Amino acid sequence: GNAGGRVELNAYAPFKVNTKWSSILLIHTDRNDRENDVNKDRFYDMPQTLDLIVRNNWLWKSGKGWNGDYSLNYVNAVSNSGQIKNVNTPNPWEASLNGDHITFSAKTGYVWPEKTWQSFGSQVTAGYNVQNTSLGDRNYEGSTADNKTVIRTKLPRHIKITKDDGTGHTLQSLGIFGITDAERSAGVDNLGAVGVVVAGTCHRTVPAVTCAAPPTNTIAVAKVVIADNTIGITNHGFRTGTKLTYLSSSGSVIAGLANNTAYFVIGKETTDSGTTMGDLTNSTFALASSLSNAQAGTALALTGTGHAAQTLIGDTATATAEVTTGKVTGVIIAGVGSAY
Repeated sequence: GNAGGRVELNAYAPFKVNTKWSSILLIHTDRNDRENDVNKDRFYDMPQTLDLIVRNNWLWKSGKGWNGDYSLNYVNAVSNSGQIKNVNTPNPWEASLNGDHITFSAKTGYVWPEKTWQSFGSQVTAGYNVQNTSLGDRNYEGSTADNKTVIRTKLPRHIKITKDDGTGHTLQSLGIFGITDAERSAGVDNLGAVGVVVAGTCHRTVPAVTCAAPPTNTIAVAKVVIADNTIGITNHGFRTGTKLTYLSSSGSVIAGLANNTAYFVIGKETTDSGTTMGDLTNSTFALASSLSNAQAGTALALTGTGHAAQTLIGDTATATAEVTTGKVTGVIIAGVGSAY
């Protein structure tokens, strides 16, 4: 064991069957069920874990050039992290994992006795995986299909994963943990964290948290290109789906847009779906009337350039403080905002 509460056991048992066959059994298990919270923030400093790993390996040497290496592996991994449950947090945010993984590997080859630098062989790997994961109030379950062999390989991101009817996703568009590629792309410039600068220790009520507004982006008249239906802002950093509000102050609006109205960016990673728009770069973008239109690449037509004081600005994020026994222990982002 150690100071953090982790205890482990390792064991192995080699044995020889005959002159051609030998084997070894290896076992590892570890456990840590201690609630480590040195800084008293009510979050586990390290996960609670319970692991079991078993490997059985067999070697075959024919003595006539043929050799084999065969192994069977089993892994069971259980972990729990997140908030520690107590009287102040009866329904804590937790992250847990329980997974079973079985893999089999078979390597068989021939080495020419008089030319040991020459050989040929084959390798087969099969696996079965079952994993249950929970993140907060979301549960995720996954496993390999029954009686199916899994062959591991590295896949280019544009390979399509299909169902029997031919429909499916590319690896680039496949949703991970319930978040689609479009949601991931649109959320890349949202507010991601708020630091506690002055925590204080005597709060009787929860203090208000004010988030700074995202940067204001001025649109130069010369950067509104009617022929392309694009707007230019140097190194704007927007992604497809970024929400922006157009403000024309007291001047004339860009024809095709309305004052104090929200629009959604079409960035360089999105393909034109109909309405003509010019090349989209790190410094140019188009606007759509809705998030779905932005993701589909359907741009608004611009027929005027507006005036010199017009701007685009994202939504301001909102946050609330978390107080425990009079002390601010964290800040929770309630609204992520946009265009930060």
